[in-house]
Amino acid sequence: MKIIFYYLFVLLAFAGCKKESEQRQLILTNDFKISIEVTLFPSSEYKSAPGMYLGSPIDNGYRLTKFNMNPGEEVPIFTDMKTSISPDSMMRMVFDSVMVTFNTSKLNFDHLMAKGYQSNIFQTNQNWLFKDVTYTNGTQWKSKKIYSSNNYFTFK
Repeated sequence: MKIIFYYLFVLLAFAGCKKESEQRQLILTNDFKISIEVTLFPSSEYKSAPGMYLGSPIDNGYRLTKFNMNPGEEVPIFTDMKTSISPDSMMRMVFDSVMVTFNTSKLNFDHLMAKGYQSNIFQTNQNWLFKDVTYTNGTQWKSKKIYSSNNYFTFK
């Protein structure tokens, strides 16, 4: 009898595992020829420990609010299962502002305007590149196909 319950439990566990999911990612790309420092100012509901924010509600992934990006580097700054929301709306939901510094220059972005840059990361389709990516995330026992709507904002 125990064996029957064990196999029933295992069967239900495997049947309940979702084999695919969808997500949206916001990704920053450094197309400058030099390294840049990015400082993110998350809105109050995404703030975490000092210097950290909730960068992915999917897996409770926490990320640094300040980081360096080398030339050509891409850094995901937010990942969520809300695929119907535009990247600029997601930026306004998660962040209050963004600051980018390099050499003696400083770029500031907030919900209303960009200072020192021609487009604003918080405005509709301003310099956003969209790319759908499919990849597999798995363990020894199962694999899961992930459909990711990646949104890239490139500093160039």
